[in-house]
Amino acid sequence: MLKVSKVVSIINDAKRLGIDFTEEEQYQLDSHTRYASFYENETIYAQHKISQHWLYITSGIASSQQVQTDGSRSIARFFESSQLCGNLTSTWLQGYANDALVASTGLEGIEIEHEYFKQEYMSGANVGLYFRSKVIETLMYDKEIIVLKTICDIKMGYEFLFEYHPEVLKSVKKKEIAAFLGVTPQGLSKFLRNTCPE
Repeated sequence: MLKVSKVVSIINDAKRLGIDFTEEEQYQLDSHTRYASFYENETIYAQHKISQHWLYITSGIASSQQVQTDGSRSIARFFESSQLCGNLTSTWLQGYANDALVASTGLEGIEIEHEYFKQEYMSGANVGLYFRSKVIETLMYDKEIIVLKTICDIKMGYEFLFEYHPEVLKSVKKKEIAAFLGVTPQGLSKFLRNTCPE
């Protein structure tokens, strides 16, 4: 049996989706990936650098951040364990991104080489099916976030995190929660003092 401890979390995640990799597919996946770990607040993929990898998170939380002209940060979304993340503009189009991927907590994951990812995504069998499924997962979540941020206020946004992403509320600093909700840290503190989900 092929020993693929480095990518066992991806193999298990694929099985969750009903996808089984052959031994050769496991070997190729293992050959085109590497361990990665990041400290809290460390930039994973910078805006001004073209990325050559995708990141599958095994533990911790990352966020897609954009620096505003006044130096403040806005957060588009969070990524958690078992999610695939990267910057589509930077990685797929090999251009400069308008946001950065930052570790909101200490984070560990598996980096996947972009050229291998792209080849499998476009024409791969089981690994390709898995990559396509993960990208669809990401796009569906992004759509949900767009709708949420378009129609909701701070209460609805906080309740969304409370119900579906409690680990974010538990582990991420309040200033990042505020940046995601589109309010100041002071505004979030006032909200939490006055009202909170049951």
